[in-house]
Amino acid sequence: MEGNSTAGSFTPLQQFSVADLVVIVTYFSLNLAVGIWSSCRVNRNTVSGYFLAGRDMAWWPIGASLFASSEGSGLFIGLAGTGAAGGIAVTGFEWNATYALLALAWVFVPVYISSGIVTMPEYLQRRFGGERIRMYLSGLSLLLSIFTKISTDLYSGALFVQVCLGWNLYLSTVLMLLVTGLYTIAGGLVAVIYTDALQTLIMVLGAIVLAVKAFNAIGGYSNLEEAYLKAVPSKIVPNTTCHLPRADAMHLFRDPISGDLPWTGMTFGLSIMATWYWCTDQVIVQRSLSARSLSHAKAGSILASYLKMLPLFVIIMPGMISRVLFPDAVACVDPEECTRVCGAAVGCSNIAYPKLVVELMPSGLRGLMIAVMMAALMSSLTSIFNSSSTLFTMDIWRRMRPGASERELLMVGSCGITLGGAFPRSPPSTPWTAHHRDTWMALVQLPRIAGRQLKDSQPCETPLSPLSGPGSAASTPLSCCASIFSAMLTLPSPLSAPRKRGIGGKMGIQVIIFGQVRDSGSLKSLVQ
Repeated sequence: MEGNSTAGSFTPLQQFSVADLVVIVTYFSLNLAVGIWSSCRVNRNTVSGYFLAGRDMAWWPIGASLFASSEGSGLFIGLAGTGAAGGIAVTGFEWNATYALLALAWVFVPVYISSGIVTMPEYLQRRFGGERIRMYLSGLSLLLSIFTKISTDLYSGALFVQVCLGWNLYLSTVLMLLVTGLYTIAGGLVAVIYTDALQTLIMVLGAIVLAVKAFNAIGGYSNLEEAYLKAVPSKIVPNTTCHLPRADAMHLFRDPISGDLPWTGMTFGLSIMATWYWCTDQVIVQRSLSARSLSHAKAGSILASYLKMLPLFVIIMPGMISRVLFPDAVACVDPEECTRVCGAAVGCSNIAYPKLVVELMPSGLRGLMIAVMMAALMSSLTSIFNSSSTLFTMDIWRRMRPGASERELLMVGSCGITLGGAFPRSPPSTPWTAHHRDTWMALVQLPRIAGRQLKDSQPCETPLSPLSGPGSAASTPLSCCASIFSAMLTLPSPLSAPRKRGIGGKMGIQVIIFGQVRDSGSLKSLVQ
C-alpha cells in the first residue's frame, strides 16, 4: 500500500537501466530476425504468396496471430483500466470470442474457401453482385480505420512508453511504426503471422510474470475482492459515491437494469458484434484463409480460443490490483487531482497497467514489459497494415486497373503498407450487420439511457452502456429478422463452378452457400 503516496509520479528516465535496454534491443532483434526468416519461406512474388502466405500456414502460428492481432496495446490499457474502474465483467468482451472463433472455423471459413475469395468485400460482390458495394465498403473501411483501430493503438502504446520511459509520444510512435513497416513490407502476410507468434509468446510470458508479482503484492487471489472494495482515494467528490468500488465488481453476470455491463447485453447484444469481428473482419479471416487445410484453420481457432481465456487473469485482475495498490492515482475522482496525476480530468484508470509495471517490476523485467506492450502494439498494427493493403490492392486498385499485372499488384500492396496509417480493418461481410445492429440498439436503448442520465446527474457517475438492459436481448431477433429480410430481397450471384478436388486429395466437403451446394475443394487448388 506504500504506492499510494506515489500518486502522480511517473518513472523518471534515469530508472531505465542497462538491463532494460538489453531486453528491448534483444526483442527488436528477434522480431527482425523472425521477420526476415519467415519472408524467405514463401514465394512472395505472387498475390497468393504475399497476401495469403501461399495458403500454407500451420495451425499454431495462425492461432497465435489471431490472438495477437486482437490483443493490441489498446486492450492492455483498456481492459486493465476498465477492470480497475468496475471489476471483472469486462471479461465478457474477451470470452465472447471463444465461441465466435469456433463459428469462424466450422461455419464461415468453409464458405469463404468455397467461394475462392481473398477479401471480404470480394465475397459481398459474389454474394450480392455488382462492383459498387465492393468499392464502397473497401473505401469506407480504409477511411474509418484512422479514427478507430490505428489511432487507439498508437495512443495507448505511446501512453505506456511515456509513463514507463518518459519518452516523447511522437518519437516512440514513429520508432515503432518504422520497425513495424520494415518487415511488413518485406515479408507480407507470412512475416506478419510468424512475428505475431513470437509476440504472442512475449505477451503471454510478460503478462503472467506481472500478474504473479501483482497477486503476491496483495497476498494472493483470496484477498483480491476484500482489498478491492476498500480501494478508495483519499480525495473524493463530496455528496457522491463515484469514489466507491462497485459492490458487484467480482460478478461476471450483472443486473440487467442497474448493471453497468448487464448480462443481457453481454450475452445477446455483444454476441452480434463478436460474430461481426471474429467471423467477417478482414484481419481475422485473412489469417484463416492462409491455412494449408481446413483442419489447420480449425486448430488455429481452437488455440486462439484458449488464449482468449487468459486476459481475465493476466490483464483485468492486475488492473484491479493496481487500484488496490495505488488508489490515489488509479482511482482518483477529483478533476483537479486527476489532472495532476495523469493529465485527464475524467479519471486515471488508463494508467492502471503502466503503473504496475513502473512500481512492481525490477530492472530487466521492466524492459520485458515494455517489450510486451511494443509487441501488442506492433502485432496489431502489422495485421491492420497487411490486411488493409490487401483490401486496397485487390478491391480498389484492380477495379481502377483491370489489366494490372501481378508484379504491379505486389508493388501497390507494398506501397499501401507504407501508407498504413490511412488503412483499416475490413467491414462486416454483409451490409446489414453493423448498420442494423447499431440502429436497433439505439432505438431500443436511447430513451432509457437518456432518462437515466437525466435522473442521475452527478458529475462522476458512469453512463450506462448501449448494451444495457432488456432491450439488448431484443436486438438479436430484430437483427436476425433484418438480415433475413435483406437476404430475401437480393438474389445471389453465380459463384465459381464446384471443385471436385478435396482437401488432402480426397473429396472436398460440401457446404451450403445461401441455398447453393458447393464443394469446398482444396485450399491451394482454389487459387490455381
